[in-house]
Amino acid sequence: RFGEDLTVNSVTPDAVDPLSLQPGFKLCAVALERIEKPACPAPQGAEPSRKGHSVMMLRALTSHLGLERSDQPVAASLSDDAQAWLSGFLDGLEMAPPGAGEMPMLPASAPLPAQMRARISGLLAGLYSRTYADHEVLPLQEANASTAPKIIVWWASQTGRAEGLAATIVTWLREAGHEAEAKCLDTFDTASNFVGAALFVVSTFGDGDPPDCAVPFWDMLRTQKGPMSGLTFAVLALGDSSYANFCGFGRALDGHLTELGATPLLERVECEPDFEDTVEAWRGTLLNAFSQLSSDKTEAMLPALPLQVDKPVAPVSGSRDAPVMARLCINERLCATGYDRDTRRIGLDVSGTELSWTPGDALGIWPRNPEHHVEVALRALGLAEDTPIVLRGCGTVGLREALVRHLDLTRPNPAMLAALGGHAPGFLPDLLKEASLAVTAQDVASLFRRLQPRLYSIASSPKVAERVIELTMGVSCTPWPGICSNWLAGLTEDAEIPVFIQPTTHFRLPTDDDAAMIMIGPGTGIAPFRGFLQERAARKSTGRNWLFFGERHAAKGFYYQDELEAFLAAGLLTRLDTAFSRDQSERIYVQDRMEAVGTELWDWLREGAYVYVCGDATRMARDVDAALRRIVARHGNLSSGDADAFVSNLTREGRYLRDVY
Repeated sequence: RFGEDLTVNSVTPDAVDPLSLQPGFKLCAVALERIEKPACPAPQGAEPSRKGHSVMMLRALTSHLGLERSDQPVAASLSDDAQAWLSGFLDGLEMAPPGAGEMPMLPASAPLPAQMRARISGLLAGLYSRTYADHEVLPLQEANASTAPKIIVWWASQTGRAEGLAATIVTWLREAGHEAEAKCLDTFDTASNFVGAALFVVSTFGDGDPPDCAVPFWDMLRTQKGPMSGLTFAVLALGDSSYANFCGFGRALDGHLTELGATPLLERVECEPDFEDTVEAWRGTLLNAFSQLSSDKTEAMLPALPLQVDKPVAPVSGSRDAPVMARLCINERLCATGYDRDTRRIGLDVSGTELSWTPGDALGIWPRNPEHHVEVALRALGLAEDTPIVLRGCGTVGLREALVRHLDLTRPNPAMLAALGGHAPGFLPDLLKEASLAVTAQDVASLFRRLQPRLYSIASSPKVAERVIELTMGVSCTPWPGICSNWLAGLTEDAEIPVFIQPTTHFRLPTDDDAAMIMIGPGTGIAPFRGFLQERAARKSTGRNWLFFGERHAAKGFYYQDELEAFLAAGLLTRLDTAFSRDQSERIYVQDRMEAVGTELWDWLREGAYVYVCGDATRMARDVDAALRRIVARHGNLSSGDADAFVSNLTREGRYLRDVY
């Protein structure tokens, strides 16, 4: 309706806010008028009414698609054959309307473009996803709510990416007409969750382990004896093939569920860190599989997929996909001169950004490939450095820029190994040194992995460091140089670095400032605990704090010694136990120090202390976990099984938390 005192500008002010210079809110006035429902002839009762309504819908759809006039936008975009086919399809539906609860679907042989197929499928879903009873129209979902299976998307995530992906998949499922819900695996209940339809979206943590939130579930599943024939499942596994046990937890979960008699709905899908293309390609397969599962259990028919093309959403500034620029202000060696390790204290000034963080969060850094690696790749590709390269999410960039900022020049992917004649995996710059590849610009993107950001535990509290984010970073030189650490170590003051905050979903300080903490962080694993202690000092927390720290030599690798001793003197750090493994003939590590003071550590645990572990996942975290279980068994006078249950309960309560890599 348009008219006097009805249009939007007539009923809202034109005032402009003096501070923001933005116009005031515009409110739309809408006038509604009741009209009578069109009557359909019904000489024999409900059925003719349904048929008449179906004919009306088809004629409206034909008109909407412009099939009556070939100059209409939709019809003009179709070939003559496609128009003729679609007109015949709709005529056929008019001649033989679908029955109650039925919905027409486009056959695979329909000569229609993919986007047009998706649009028409959506139109058919909107028109026919209804059932008729006593001349009333009811939504299909409501009519079948009692029988349609609910899909649970279980996630297990350490950095939050699997959790975010699970939420996206739930949106896809709901758009396709399913009832779906995302849940963390730490809420898995054996009494109710071993039946029905489930999708597991899980990352792998450390050396093939489950993320911490999935540890109690995994412990329970491995002791499960009874059959799980009532569960239909699929596994989407996230991982990184640079680690030996790629997607280890996803593979183990898929195998164990199958062994227990659960029914796989789809083959397991394994993803690299740049999983977007893989998941998007898998999306249609997933939705069709769950649609088939639904149609097996209900009378509902779901439309051809995909239902719609997602509208692009602008990434949030300061996120992984939209990093902000920080300024390097600290680049300090923490190791003594002549030490065979290079550990840095890195400080990044984010004053010009809106980044915010709390202790326990990680800082993501998008690195740059070194110039000599880029030159090796350019020579091997044999293309001009300004050759335009199309990259997903980046548009078109020059080849040199793609090699510097976007493509991973450290690890070859299968396509690159094939182009190199079946070389065994190795350090990519070494493989490319003598190579001469016959490739085109269109081949480049598929020959390389996408460069991924590196995540570093933040080693400072904003209450102390203010707008400077500090990191504790080991610079890796052998056997292959670390791309990010070496790049940062070689930068000079004021260099600009693209960064983002990766919030933690679990590795947080206790909300109770009186709670006790046991922190185990050898080497660069001390990073988050420095931030924790700074935060607790600033908050004047009264909880006790116990730190286990280790390195090779006290004289050369006692990171932040002065600061830690000041915390001890002030009473903030209740206890500091160190393990410098090579300062004596017998190697001593943090787990050895833990067992030596097992009685006191058990007392802290019984009194409610939180346990935090940060550092190497391959050996240290495993050894510390084993030591913790031995301490619980020995000093708690428990069997090994009961000790395992005690530690699992610590995890479930959020009192045993790990940030290992």
